[in-house]
Amino acid sequence: MTPTRPRFAQATREPCEDPRPMTSISIASLNLRYGIAPKSEQPFDVVAAIRALDADVVGLQEVWRPKHGEAAHELAAAELGYAVADLQLPRKHNKTSPPLVRNTEGLHGSWWGVSILSRLPILDTTAVDFAPILFDAGHRRSLVATVKTPWDQDLAVVSSHLTYRLWGSINHLRTLAKHGRALTSEAVLVGDLNMWGPVVDRFVPGWQRPVRGRTWPHSRPHSQIDHILVSHGLRVTDARVCNPVGSDHLPVRVCLQAA
Repeated sequence: MTPTRPRFAQATREPCEDPRPMTSISIASLNLRYGIAPKSEQPFDVVAAIRALDADVVGLQEVWRPKHGEAAHELAAAELGYAVADLQLPRKHNKTSPPLVRNTEGLHGSWWGVSILSRLPILDTTAVDFAPILFDAGHRRSLVATVKTPWDQDLAVVSSHLTYRLWGSINHLRTLAKHGRALTSEAVLVGDLNMWGPVVDRFVPGWQRPVRGRTWPHSRPHSQIDHILVSHGLRVTDARVCNPVGSDHLPVRVCLQAA
């Protein structure tokens, strides 16, 4: 199957100029759960959620455009001054999604997928397609956006939602690590990787995993399955699990500088 090119659109509102020279950047990741709160099964405030992350680049998983109107993350990007890159995924993976999403199955104009929001210039986007995984109905794809850093270096940012089947997620992560390094000299892999930190460390050596903390489920988290992996050409100055923002996952965030 020939992969569709990720959709890329500039935000309609430019961010405010900051006269101070920017020597570091912040990158965050969040599984949005389609913008639907896990208990009420009603939409939560995605604009407020992304504003709370206060990041230059945000990798999102499980973004969703309803049948009518714009997707919540697109509205947030327009209000907060982000450019948007989207990658749509096949609908059949929606079988376990919230009712509001599942009920739009097959309706024209509705889609779900992964996204990257960026206040840094986006130079290019591409998609990484994975082979089907046994006992996982989802067709997994990752979005790669190459952005320009303040220190004039190209950086590949990869937003991923990997399979929950361990025999597939390890191969997927290895593929992404190789792909990210092939695109630019430095790369950051973010997303819901559906695997524990020690497994990530074991099977993807040579990457920094600065965020250490439980991320799922949001109310009483017992596992870290949301990660940010950073190539060693970058220096991490801050790394944390963030407060709940409405999803069933907790966001993760790092600050980076050139090494």
